[in-house]
Amino acid sequence: MPGQPGEMGVIGTQGQPGPPGYVGEEGYTGAPGEFGKPGHDGYPGPPGRYIYRRPASLGSDNKGPHANRLYSSNQGNSKDLNTAEHQLQFETSEAINFWLTGIDYVFDNYKIQNGTRRYPARSCRELHLDHPEYQSGRYWIDPNEGCLDDAVRVYCDFKEQVNCVDPKNNKITIPRLSAHQWISEVHPLMEMFEYKAAAGQMNFLRLLSKRVYQNITYSCYKEEENDCTIQLQGENDMELRSSEQTKSSFVDTYSKKEEAIGRQAVMEINTKRKGALPIVDLAPTYIGESAEPFRIEIGPVCFMY
Repeated sequence: MPGQPGEMGVIGTQGQPGPPGYVGEEGYTGAPGEFGKPGHDGYPGPPGRYIYRRPASLGSDNKGPHANRLYSSNQGNSKDLNTAEHQLQFETSEAINFWLTGIDYVFDNYKIQNGTRRYPARSCRELHLDHPEYQSGRYWIDPNEGCLDDAVRVYCDFKEQVNCVDPKNNKITIPRLSAHQWISEVHPLMEMFEYKAAAGQMNFLRLLSKRVYQNITYSCYKEEENDCTIQLQGENDMELRSSEQTKSSFVDTYSKKEEAIGRQAVMEINTKRKGALPIVDLAPTYIGESAEPFRIEIGPVCFMY
């Protein structure tokens, strides 16, 4: 007969941990799960701001964008909204609304031209069309319709239909000038023939005009009227006496103030060659033995519309 089992012995102390085993092979990627339901609507954002004033049909200026969303937890057709096509349509609609509002803003402000520094007109002609009750006088215009910094204050003669730009210095005195000597040769570093309108504004005035004219008064050293001639140089560097269309015509002489300033003559330039004016240089054709200085009085350059 087999013997009876003995009593269980005492459990020994725990042994040291064994070394780590080898890393097992990577498992297969599981199948993708189902899409979750759309989340709840977020909190409303701060009020939106438009660069231009929005039309009344698009709501108040202080409201944000329309309540169009790409997701909606309350609609069954959320999949139709969550598409690239719908997003493109939404962005295109917003862009169209923005540009239409901008055009509306520009149109409204374009009509605000009252000839002031803040709201200059494009020309005297357009100012008269918008305000036929205005009298001839000095107004602000901005022919290039750009930044207001280069707007210019001109004299608008609504009866004669002209925009007249004044020179910065209308009276010039040269101590001594030789015959056929240009003023720019005597004072090469000084811009004596400067005008209050920038060159860009002058160019736009020419585009808006039919003719241009200007008068100049100068010292006359001969008693014969036909000998009181001068050479003039226009904006396009052309001598005005070289062309019949821009030839200076003698107007008058003054002898009442001979004791004070000597005899003077007036030349008037009136031409269709709008680039010929304003006058930028001058040379007398005759200088007498008198030691009197050569005096010039420059008139405004007037663009006729």
